Amino acid sequence: MPSPFDPRLQDCGDGDGCYPTPNSFGCAPDGGGDMGGLGEPCEFINVCDPGLFCANPEVVPACNDAGCCAPYCDVSATDDCDAVLPGIACVPWYEEGQEPNSCFRGVGACVLPG
Repeated sequence: MPSPFDPRLQDCGDGDGCYPTPNSFGCAPDGGGDMGGLGEPCEFINVCDPGLFCANPEVVPACNDAGCCAPYCDVSATDDCDAVLPGIACVPWYEEGQEPNSCFRGVGACVLPG
């Protein structure tokens, strides 16, 4: 079984990003072209640039689309999400102890805290 990919490391091949899947993270080609930057609209998981994911609109400030690109973060590191996009914070991707793999401990998302 291949090892899981860590969205904080973006350890996929050239031109690919590490995107969320139903129970993990996996590599897929970056399908955003010139779009997919921080806060830009997205509809599909691989539209955002590597290092970003397509977040629900209610968790990204001023997002008025189906979704907007937001960065991953490390909940065990200094929270610098607010410096990237004011008003957001590093929120754990998984509830503690619910990670499907131990390498996902500490994976977070820079989103509006809720």
